[in-house]
Amino acid sequence: MGLLNSYDDAIESVEKMYQRYEGMGSGPSVNKKRHECSYVLVYLKFQKLMLIMEWNEKIANELRKKDVDMTLIQKEKNIGLGSDEDGEGNGDAQYKLVPDIARLYDALYRMQ
Repeated sequence: MGLLNSYDDAIESVEKMYQRYEGMGSGPSVNKKRHECSYVLVYLKFQKLMLIMEWNEKIANELRKKDVDMTLIQKEKNIGLGSDEDGEGNGDAQYKLVPDIARLYDALYRMQ
């Protein structure tokens, strides 16, 4: 979270600098500074987005692993007992976190 906050602060600073150059007249040095600010701004936004994507991918992978672990535990329980104690079928015990993972990927897709 600290790194995301740092990206936000840097983006805000560069945007202020860019707006300051936008208010100035045009000339070779002002145009150069304006372009530099826009390049730095794009770079910072890209790096922030990549960090967010990596973080969300980590969460999705953890959810998938937890889902597989829950499924394996349920299968071992069913093998040891012969059937579910609460009467649920094997299919109900599997993949309980899939909707959570799907919502996460849906949110990532909508960010693009």
